[in-house]
Amino acid sequence: MKAERYVLPLLPLAALYAAALVAHFAPRLGRWRHAAVALGCLACAAPSIVALTHEDRRARTDTRTLAFQWIDANVPAGSMIVTEPYGPEFMGVIELQAIEAEVREVVRARPDTKLYAGVGLPMYQVMPENSAPFYDLSIYDDRADLIVISSSIGSRYRKDPQRYPQHVQFYEALERTWTKVQEFDPAQGSGPRITIYRNPRLTVPWVERPDSTEGKLPRITRDMLPGSASGFYERLGFVYEAYGFARAASKIYRYGLQQREQPFEMRQPLLNGALRCQLRAGYGTEALALLDEIERQPTSPAELEYVQRLRQQLVKGGK
Repeated sequence: MKAERYVLPLLPLAALYAAALVAHFAPRLGRWRHAAVALGCLACAAPSIVALTHEDRRARTDTRTLAFQWIDANVPAGSMIVTEPYGPEFMGVIELQAIEAEVREVVRARPDTKLYAGVGLPMYQVMPENSAPFYDLSIYDDRADLIVISSSIGSRYRKDPQRYPQHVQFYEALERTWTKVQEFDPAQGSGPRITIYRNPRLTVPWVERPDSTEGKLPRITRDMLPGSASGFYERLGFVYEAYGFARAASKIYRYGLQQREQPFEMRQPLLNGALRCQLRAGYGTEALALLDEIERQPTSPAELEYVQRLRQQLVKGGK
């Protein structure tokens, strides 16, 4: 990956060399030296002067803040919102879980707190094609209430449709089949263009729909960055689990376990989540069957040892 910020450490040296260049040649210009120094300083300062003309945008409210304010005012709590990175930040069950327990209870108790079932679309700086399986609108047609996209991400894919055909098809299908309800343009404030789409097929928030509305899951493909794909299933499964949809959560966790190239430390939360949901729903037999399945084809000695230890705990607890 090549990012412009990587050259920032060179800027102080560049400034010193530019000043040294002016100081070296100015005395040789005789009576023109003062003008040369002024022109040299102006040339060095030109980029900052140009940038200053754009700084007024930074004083405006960021488009992501505007999008959050709109969501907070118009979207019921418990709605499932799928967002791209660099989009609005709102309080979801995953974000709530990351807060310390004492603070978490205070946040929950606030009358103005609105919790959402937030699901993030993966984005990878290296091997960005790896996110293609998650850019499939059919995954979200039966479960998401809103999809929020950001030009900071979408512009990267749209510039190279041959490399990112799945991503571009996702945007085109979203524009064609979902309802665009709001858009916040950079002209309205600093930040990327944020576009919010509403699912025209769903009329009540996700949390009020039955557990059976599980929806399609991404196709299992080779994970080019082993350990990255499992994060999506872990987050999506946790959202279902946090709202009490244990059966659907278990299915999502177990589906994620099919990404067998995932490192053990990435598979472990998925296994724990699946077992947790099965036991909570009273499906002890299914939990043992899942352990049997993994024990027959472990991905590493560490996973085999961990599964055997879990089995002993389950059998002991069952007695």
